[in-house]
Parts: sequence; structure tokens; C-alpha cells
Amino acid sequence: MEQLIARTAAVRREENDIHAIRAAVARYSQAADRDASRLADQALHHAIARAAHNERLAELSTRIRREVSFGFDAEPYTPEVRRRAVHQHPELAEAVIAGDPERAASLAARHFSLTEEMLSALHARIRVRSGGESNAHDQGQ
Repeated sequence: MEQLIARTAAVRREENDIHAIRAAVARYSQAADRDASRLADQALHHAIARAAHNERLAELSTRIRREVSFGFDAEPYTPEVRRRAVHQHPELAEAVIAGDPERAASLAARHFSLTEEMLSALHARIRVRSGGESNAHDQGQ
């Protein structure tokens, strides 16, 4: 979905979208803490989705991001993810701004692999903890 949004935004972006995307990238790079990073990340992805000028795509993006983040409206945060996103956000934004749909889609795929990696690791930790707790519980009986 995010690849489609980035590709479409690169084709349809307008001058006001470019300003919103650049401002969101700047906010993310200057974010001082976890909460500011999450808000700036959300604003950037929202600005790119709005630049696609397709309300359904923007709504789907928001809904998917909410579901993926367990209803928190932001992806899980780690310093490593932030470090990588600080470099990936400007690249993605500039591909959209430059009107390069293929590069924008490719960079979106790479960027959203961060979320996939993070969620996979989170699910693995949950499985280990759940398994560990149930094993400890079973051994005590």
C-alpha cells in the first residue's frame, strides 16, 4: 500500500504538498524525543499520502498504520529505527518531490521494511515471553 501511495504522490504532488513534505522531514530530523519523533513520522507519512490526492489511499494508509501499530497511531520506536529513518525519510521525500514514481515506490518499500522488521522482532519477543510463562506455569503444576 505504501509503495502505491509513494508512487502516486510522486506523480500527483503539487507545490503545497512539497512544502508540507519538506516541513515534516525537517520536524522528524529535529525531533528531540520519542514522542516528537512519532508525531513527526506520522506527519510525514500523512503528508505523502495527501500528496497522492486520493482520499481513499490516505484513509487506507492511516487505517493500516493504526492497525500495524496496535491502535497507537504510530509505529513502535527504537533508537535504531529512528537512526535509519533519519536517512530514509529525506530520500523518500525527495523522490516524491522530484516526481520519480519508481524510485519513490522502491524507497517506500525499503523504508516500510523497518516496520516489518520491528514488528517481527516484537512478535518473536512476545512468543518467547508467552512460551516462557506458560512453560513455567506448566512446570509448577
